[in-house]
Amino acid sequence: MKRIVNKDNVENQIFSWGQIYWLCEPRYTDTKSMEFGFITINGGEGHDIHTHDGADEILYVVEGEGVQTIYEKDNVTKQDVKPGDLIYIPADVEHSTFNKSKTEKMVLIGVYQKPGTAAALRETAVDFEPPKVEV
Repeated sequence: MKRIVNKDNVENQIFSWGQIYWLCEPRYTDTKSMEFGFITINGGEGHDIHTHDGADEILYVVEGEGVQTIYEKDNVTKQDVKPGDLIYIPADVEHSTFNKSKTEKMVLIGVYQKPGTAAALRETAVDFEPPKVEV
């Protein structure tokens, strides 16, 4: 298993709204306690409301501006986000992210408390790009 991983060495999951390179997930690092994804959301796109079963999520905005919505019980948080913002989403809480720009990509880093998100999202991907570099 790898201890140092480059995004060229992992599968790229492609969705209608963007893509995710999972750099830390069981297939690559044999992790048992977390996942890490490099996420790009296309201009004017976003992902549907969803949850992560039993896993807290942290999103860090690297590039672009968006709208983050978090749906907790009787409270809905909807806020603009920009580079340098960290978004914390508790386990099992519904949320969505939308890129405000029509032309520029939004780039985020996602960290998940436990493995499983990469495998679940793989089932919804519309396409895949294999690793660019064989290791």
